[in-house]
Amino acid sequence: MKRTLLIRLSAVAAVIALIASCDQRTPVTANIHGGGSTGGGNPSAPAVSIDTVQPSPVNVGDSILVAVHVRDDSAIVNLNIHGFTVHGSVDLGTLQVYDRYIPVSAPAGGAFRSGLRDTVIRRYLKPGVPIDTTLDSLVIIATASDGPNTGADTAVVRVVTGPKVNFIAPTPTTQVYAGGDMAVIAHATHVDGVASLTIRVQSQGTTWPTPVNFTSTTTYPLGPKDTTATATVNIPVNAPVGGRLLFTASGIDVNGKPGSQASLSLTVRGQDTVPPLVTQQVSPRIELTDSVLVNSSGSSATTTIGVIVKDSVGTEIRRSTQAVTPFNNVSAWIRLPLTNAEQGKNLRITSFATDRLGRTGYAVAANVTAAQPNPALAWSDTTVVVYGRTYPLPTTTLNTVVGDIAVDTTYGNVFVSNINSNKLEIWQGATRTFAAAGIPVGSQPWGLAFGNSRDTLFVANSGGTNISRVYIGAGTKAEALSQRILTRNTYAYIVTQVLDANTGKITLSLQGPISYSDRPQYVAVSSAGRVYYSTKPTSAAPAGTIRWLDPALPVPDPQQIWQYGNNTGSGQAQWVLFNTDSVFITKFTGQVNRSDIITIWDHPYGQNSGTIVASDSDVVSAVGKLGATSDADLVANLDIQSLALTDTTFLGVSGDRNWIAFGEGNTGGAGRIMMVNDPPGPMPGFFSPGVTVRDLIDNANERVYGVAVDSTGATVASHGDQSYFATINNPFHLRLQGKYDSFDNGAGVAFHPGANGYTTIDSDRLAFVGSQSGYIEIVDIAYFLSRGKLAIKGNLYGPLRASRPFAGDPAGTILKLFGLTKQGLVVIDLTAADIKPAP
Repeated sequence: MKRTLLIRLSAVAAVIALIASCDQRTPVTANIHGGGSTGGGNPSAPAVSIDTVQPSPVNVGDSILVAVHVRDDSAIVNLNIHGFTVHGSVDLGTLQVYDRYIPVSAPAGGAFRSGLRDTVIRRYLKPGVPIDTTLDSLVIIATASDGPNTGADTAVVRVVTGPKVNFIAPTPTTQVYAGGDMAVIAHATHVDGVASLTIRVQSQGTTWPTPVNFTSTTTYPLGPKDTTATATVNIPVNAPVGGRLLFTASGIDVNGKPGSQASLSLTVRGQDTVPPLVTQQVSPRIELTDSVLVNSSGSSATTTIGVIVKDSVGTEIRRSTQAVTPFNNVSAWIRLPLTNAEQGKNLRITSFATDRLGRTGYAVAANVTAAQPNPALAWSDTTVVVYGRTYPLPTTTLNTVVGDIAVDTTYGNVFVSNINSNKLEIWQGATRTFAAAGIPVGSQPWGLAFGNSRDTLFVANSGGTNISRVYIGAGTKAEALSQRILTRNTYAYIVTQVLDANTGKITLSLQGPISYSDRPQYVAVSSAGRVYYSTKPTSAAPAGTIRWLDPALPVPDPQQIWQYGNNTGSGQAQWVLFNTDSVFITKFTGQVNRSDIITIWDHPYGQNSGTIVASDSDVVSAVGKLGATSDADLVANLDIQSLALTDTTFLGVSGDRNWIAFGEGNTGGAGRIMMVNDPPGPMPGFFSPGVTVRDLIDNANERVYGVAVDSTGATVASHGDQSYFATINNPFHLRLQGKYDSFDNGAGVAFHPGANGYTTIDSDRLAFVGSQSGYIEIVDIAYFLSRGKLAIKGNLYGPLRASRPFAGDPAGTILKLFGLTKQGLVVIDLTAADIKPAP
């Protein structure tokens, strides 16, 4: 609640009366009266002068900085500062004076030290609560006392509602030099919007041979609520040392109302003689198309920046320059002038900048504050030019993850599954860019695999229980929604059968149904056209599985792969029953010698309708009665727990797609490799038995970060703490052939497209092993030694792919590699010179 303030000092009241009788809406800047004029003519009263009021005008509700200069012949006791709203007229007897701002006393609650005769007091006046929103002029009164005498001064400030304005640059500590340039940045805000923002710079006094009178107005047709205006002011070369410059900035809102005015006064320090101070930011690993950030600051505006590339011993290779918008402080990227010849080499980088007066400064260390005009003493950063180029995905989120990469050499495209955006991103080899739109698919797309037709890509949608088929040929690329594969749920049952030798009674027991997560993760398509995939565990179903299905059927029935599992070693008659709809055991209570009966329900394999039912006391007989149209699978003495896989289970496929490899990842210990041979024919030809899977575990004893198969299925590779290679074909199925000591923290592994076992020609007898340490290692798969190491900019995760060159690739490209980092898709064009000769 506002309160009426009784002004006891007659002199002060007279000043207020004088102000109240005037038109209070006219002042734009503070009307300041000085010299203690309200002291009643008493020469012994303190001389009070309000030197500064900022901002002026002032926005409703804003604080005000007031600087008051007080002088006295004896000793100053205290100072009081008030901010009033004045209404009415003294002559009419209607004068009212309200505290608009909370009064301030100095010193607070006491007196100044004894003998203080001359001081400047700066205090902020804060608006009272509730805030006065009227637009009457604000009257600031400063009164000082020396005990018996009082002096005062007043200032009138206009209260406005337009934009609030402040300076971002310069600041009170900015140094001004003759011949230099000043970057001026003003900031304005208003709830309704800013229509214009004006910057003014004016020299003060008459000592300037070349006066400065600069004005720049920026208009905003769209009326932003928060904006900045930028200008550059040239300081004359003959500007006097000690000369003052007044910087002001003010705005108009979209309603045509003026706002507060920001002001700042700076002094010319001297003549500008120093070149730009230059620092730089150089990544320790750079790609051929990367840039360096050059920071240049100086009293004169920087007009040009540049970069010098030197070899590891300091010999200059080449340099590059580029013009920049002239400012005192410049931060700009300049592309490094690199060629393929520098790929894989260590270089030294130095930057420089030239100002408006033609002076050049060279890079210094980040903690150095003095400019360096001597190029021989310039700072340089060491960097390595890595292989490949990283292409950011067009659709990214905070948790963007790519699940898989599929390389289409026919049309020169690379597809990556953007899991959390539910789409495939398309990197186009012809333009070396990502397509803007991508291809929408199912929920959380993960694994990718080409079908028998190279214009069809299968996509495992790990957020559901389906697999997309996407047309990727010439023309419009899109999912064929009518061909999306919807997978059935699969169950397993454990049936135990006990025969009483004395009575012949069969007692049956049943465990199940045992259900797994059916969400597909990685996927492959064999040359027979069958689809193989791993499943993604969930918290409710933590065991992963590997499966296959025939997409040619009307309703494909997934088949769980179980052949790698362990034997229970039990003497009981026990089976695991797969691929049935339901199982029930009937027990005859009270009929002691009557055997239990198992009843099995199923449907015709791959069909949408129909029911098959069979019953018997003998499990094997019951399954046999289901007939040839059922796909029920009965496996004796299988330890079903040994089938459980972790998240993630990787897939690899041979170049001819006759062999599929599954790699059990995220195990914490040795992971399993399971193989399937599936050439064209009515059914898969071979599944890795548990004994050979166990043999490879015993010999390799490695975790699995990725798995790959060569062109014909002669060799399988897995990347663990080391990389290991095993034969595939019988009679030496999954027999370890060699290991290579690669980086421990793994990513994908890939074979050269021409690799075909250890007898392959030297140029093709290669595997490529990715890591999370920023390298791809090239391995000879006959001698298990290094044929090269490719530094890349980021740390790889997920799959690694190798392909033949695309049409239009740079001359000399013999191979392409594709990998993933958090920054995007890494594409590497390899030449013969990048690979060491075979031993």
